Amino acid sequence: MKNYLIAFDKNAKKLSAKSKDVDHIVTEIKMELPPRAELEGIIKANIQMKYIKKP
Repeated sequence: MKNYLIAFDKNAKKLSAKSKDVDHIVTEIKMELPPRAELEGIIKANIQMKYIKKP
């Protein structure tokens, strides 16, 4: 799980620096990381809370 979280964080930072489109970031991360049952429900919320800065 630790390696998964590190990979998630790395990819999320990279993708959110290039785009603020949450749906695009979620799609890209899902393609790069191994599938997990809980991934569908939490990935978008995590991206919005931590990586997409609101003005």
